[in-house]
Amino acid sequence: MDIKFLGNLNMNTKMWLTYSYEYEKDEKTLFIGCGRMKDIVTFKHVLANPAFDRNAIYNIRIHTMHKRKIDGYNKISDLVDELSNGRPPPLNLVNTMNRGTPVKDITTGIVYRNAAHACRELDIPAGRMSYHLRKMTGFKSIYGHKFEYAPNHKITDPVVKPSDTSPVPELHSRLIYNHD
Repeated sequence: MDIKFLGNLNMNTKMWLTYSYEYEKDEKTLFIGCGRMKDIVTFKHVLANPAFDRNAIYNIRIHTMHKRKIDGYNKISDLVDELSNGRPPPLNLVNTMNRGTPVKDITTGIVYRNAAHACRELDIPAGRMSYHLRKMTGFKSIYGHKFEYAPNHKITDPVVKPSDTSPVPELHSRLIYNHD
């Protein structure tokens, strides 16, 4: 792994850093998080996500430093609004990977990994989806779609597929430090 430090940062810092990973090629934000320097440079928070491409070259951008962990995590929502128009970047969806029961859209025949994934794809409010799946009165369909649980359906595709990455033999990154 090649890491270039631009700025005066120490690997053993006790500070909590808010950061983002971007493709070097197009600088598209893929992940926004908060952690210590050693976790950031080892990609600890995204390695478990099947959509993470180990062959791509990433920029690591440090946004802010905080003494308290909670302050760093509170800043993440501001960064999501600023960097990705209020929607979580693709690799931030690791917490919902392989959770829940698959949901089938009866109208189109598409099977989604879970109800949350269907809601994200179709811009459906999660509360409405929950009421619909529980067959609550007044929720026979949502925006013209009808859903049902599909517990026996096995989904093998990852939720998010990274777009247009250039393969390289090993993991590379570049650390960019913004100091305001």
